[in-house]
Amino acid sequence: MDLDGRPIEFFSPRSDLVDVSVRDDGIVIEALPLGDRDFGWAWITAYVEGVEADDPISIITNRNAGDFAEGAGEYVGVYLPEEFFTLSDIDLPEFLDIVDIAFGLDLWAVDGKNPAQGDSPLFQGISYAPPLYGASGNPLGLGDYALPQGGVPRFAVVFHEMGHNFAGVNMFFNSMAIPGPLYQETIAEWFVQFDLNTMIEEHAGELSQEALGMLMDIRDEGRAYHLWEYENYVNGGCEFDYYDISASHALVEKIYEYCSVGGWGKILDFMRLFDAGYLPDYSAILAGYGGIGSEENRVTFLMAALSHTFGQDLRGDFVELNFPHDVELYYDLLAYFGWEIGVEDGEDTASAELAARSWPNPAGEIAIVEYALPGTCDVKVTLYDVRGRELATLADGPERGGAHRVEIDTTRLSAGVYLCRVAAGGADAVSKLVVAK
Repeated sequence: MDLDGRPIEFFSPRSDLVDVSVRDDGIVIEALPLGDRDFGWAWITAYVEGVEADDPISIITNRNAGDFAEGAGEYVGVYLPEEFFTLSDIDLPEFLDIVDIAFGLDLWAVDGKNPAQGDSPLFQGISYAPPLYGASGNPLGLGDYALPQGGVPRFAVVFHEMGHNFAGVNMFFNSMAIPGPLYQETIAEWFVQFDLNTMIEEHAGELSQEALGMLMDIRDEGRAYHLWEYENYVNGGCEFDYYDISASHALVEKIYEYCSVGGWGKILDFMRLFDAGYLPDYSAILAGYGGIGSEENRVTFLMAALSHTFGQDLRGDFVELNFPHDVELYYDLLAYFGWEIGVEDGEDTASAELAARSWPNPAGEIAIVEYALPGTCDVKVTLYDVRGRELATLADGPERGGAHRVEIDTTRLSAGVYLCRVAAGGADAVSKLVVAK
């Protein structure tokens, strides 16, 4: 179809379904279905509004008129091909319930700052975007690659794109994120796991057992995927590239570790650090280091923000991953945040805040014991069998505050249940470890 000689490309062979309106200055202002077909809302317009009509335009129409499922929840509506639900073991009402819960969680995570205009929600719906997994925007788009797999809806795709939108409410965050995937993809994945873990832990009673099981599987598959990506990055020599997503995947695995101890809700504390009210002070600090333009300074800000959020000196992890950063800027930012790393020699600051966990459970050849210390103290990590017999001392000596981990070679252990005890500064934390053969 031509519009005054200008080509219009449709994703549907039924191109007669759409009518395009163009302003006098050549800007597309509307794309609407012809005839009496009800498309719910003028969702097509979101994909073409503002496009210059003298350029090729891709207008997304339904592939089969009338084969769309439409529904609305408290926050979010969907307008998707029915196969998104005929291929799913979850029906449309529960799909909407799950997406609504995630929307509410994300709204909380950005401190109640709804990025929508007026009182309308962030997106009016989730619509069809054929060639994609997903696309953030208003409405959010799901494509053919996001169709249910084995009866399981691709909730991780939905939550990821929602994460982009909610993080994008903050213009300072956007200014840091736009040049590359490090901020964008890392934080979007944090939103995914925040949504999944919080839903499983705090909203299980609102879900069917089938849906709850699906969400648990999606969560575990996500963790396994990012651990695999992290190992690939490390085994590949930690070749950092600000514009390559592999660095983001490696950092996501670290955030898994931090949140497993500090809690997934820490995303709220992290996002607060990007409040526009801090921007003049940030600009003044960064001006002494050449501004925010360099990749090194952007990475340093991210490292400081994460360290402050979790109350740990995470610089060692960034060194391990070969992420470029400026040490002086890092400590200047931490000082501004109001948290300085380090305590006086001999001061014992470990307390009941001590937390520990063992994973994976069950373990194969290697198990990991992770623990977080509120401050510098003497630490002893001991492995016991279920009868309380001491088998090995895994760590013994002074350690600084922050996250730590030790490895256990389980090839010398019989299949069964073991206990890992972390003793620090008068506090104890015990985690259970299952060894499978």
